[in-house]
Amino acid sequence: MTAFSGGKCHEFTEMQPFTTMALPATARFFCPIFHDDEIVPVLQQFYKDQLPIQILGGGSNTIFLQDFPGLVLQIKTTGIEVVSETAQDVVVRVAAGENWDSFVKYSLQREWFGLENLAAIPGTVGAAPVQNIGAYGREVSQFIERIEGIDLDSFCRRDYTKLESSFSYRDSIFKKKVSGRFLIQQVLFRLNKKEILDTSYPDLKNFFNSPETSQVNAIQIANAIRDIRSKKLPAPEIIPNSGSFFQNPEVTEDVASALKERYPEMPLYNHRPGYKKIAAAWLIEFCGWKGRWQNHCSMYDRHALILIHDGHASGKELYHYMTEVIESVFRVFQIELVPEVNMIGRFT
Repeated sequence: MTAFSGGKCHEFTEMQPFTTMALPATARFFCPIFHDDEIVPVLQQFYKDQLPIQILGGGSNTIFLQDFPGLVLQIKTTGIEVVSETAQDVVVRVAAGENWDSFVKYSLQREWFGLENLAAIPGTVGAAPVQNIGAYGREVSQFIERIEGIDLDSFCRRDYTKLESSFSYRDSIFKKKVSGRFLIQQVLFRLNKKEILDTSYPDLKNFFNSPETSQVNAIQIANAIRDIRSKKLPAPEIIPNSGSFFQNPEVTEDVASALKERYPEMPLYNHRPGYKKIAAAWLIEFCGWKGRWQNHCSMYDRHALILIHDGHASGKELYHYMTEVIESVFRVFQIELVPEVNMIGRFT
């Protein structure tokens, strides 16, 4: 990979090395940011020229379907500091460019607990609140205290509390309402000094295969999740992918009951009051897409929620494959799958 200096923009940069889906696409300008004070000077220039700007973290949840005509700003800032600490918990400020799983390991090594169920999720700390990443029964919003960053309309500092962030399932204010208008610089987490473990998720129950969960600790849970994920999910450097491609849809309890009557084997999960979640992977597999290749693309044969390609797909081919999966599921179940990933560009 070409070495890039912080705060310096480069023209016509291939995006394949910077996204785990690794589709062929070029950014008109590309600029890595290693220090917060590099951000505003770069942005001011490009806002003056009215060029579109795309913020990029680790590239695990962003897919460039087409060439991007503006600036891709990759946040690579680092740093972790303790803001406050009591006998019960600790508040830490973490730079947006820190690798997420490295931070999970760091916190557990220091006996700061809570994030163990979110181990092995690819990406950066700054991207975690945008998607409100979640896995194995927990969501990152449970541990977020505040998000700090820059309002891109005024170039002034702006903070968001947990309440202001409007977190919900795989969603936040940063994903929709202020998308493209706010740049996350740091995230503050409140973590526990005492282990409060959750092994209720079926995969974890099966992994430990014992009611004696009192003997399990947070590090063991994190390691178990890394093992489970490594067996289910393909390594992006070998098989290009963006992890879970679709959200698990939620339906009302009435709709869930009707579906369960028609499809007794359909897995349903408790969600917010009055609603149930359905495993998107089950819907996709039922419709015959698991392991089915078409125009260089497929839903992974070990986990139907993972959209992969063979290294030769175009953005257009991947987009149309995704569309066919969505339409197929809707025809059978009248449920519309929603992509979890952030796709840049679109086709008709």
